[in-house]
Amino acid sequence: MGSPEDGKLVVVKGETIKMFYIGSLAQAVGRTPTCVRAWEIAGRIPKTVFKDKNGRRLYTKEHINATVRIATQEKIFQGARFCRTHFVERLAKEFEKINKKYI
Repeated sequence: MGSPEDGKLVVVKGETIKMFYIGSLAQAVGRTPTCVRAWEIAGRIPKTVFKDKNGRRLYTKEHINATVRIATQEKIFQGARFCRTHFVERLAKEFEKINKKYI
């Protein structure tokens, strides 16, 4: 298995898109993949609609950039409380917009 930033080329709607595994998203926000999975399970980040043939989560660069941007703006840093931010709602709206582009 390559490094998380290697990504995987996926064809969506006839377009080849580079997608990234959860490790890339985790690295971008300074967390572990286990933490990001826990966020998804807890509903803090939307579930990805993309998975590889083995069921591993895939994210577009847009998903990663949106997560980093909103986490930075909402000051989601180690130990920060999500309940005092709009991170969850903002990220859900952003993922929805991105997903519509591909689905």
